[in-house]
Amino acid sequence: MSRTIILLALGIVLAGCSREPQSAIVEKVKRDGAGAVEAASLESTTNWMRSKGTAYADGLWKDCEPIKVKAPATWTDSTEGRVCSAASSVRISSFRPAPEGGRPKF
Repeated sequence: MSRTIILLALGIVLAGCSREPQSAIVEKVKRDGAGAVEAASLESTTNWMRSKGTAYADGLWKDCEPIKVKAPATWTDSTEGRVCSAASSVRISSFRPAPEGGRPKF
């Protein structure tokens, strides 16, 4: 009887745990050296991405932008959402030299 109760309780606990769906974006940054981004904060992900450079963040953002448009409000709390927020932040805050005869871009 007690074994049945334990198994039932374990089943309920496991059913309550939700896993995030697979994400090509998350897999890409992990392959590129970000490590376990599932456990990383937005700040640490942004710092890591800043070390990769603006071009990296620009490239990643091209994958993120169409997903963000259709994403629910909770997306930014997901691993993929945090990675994409980091890419956006690095893109926006990075200085880009002025084109010939033009004004600098930020």
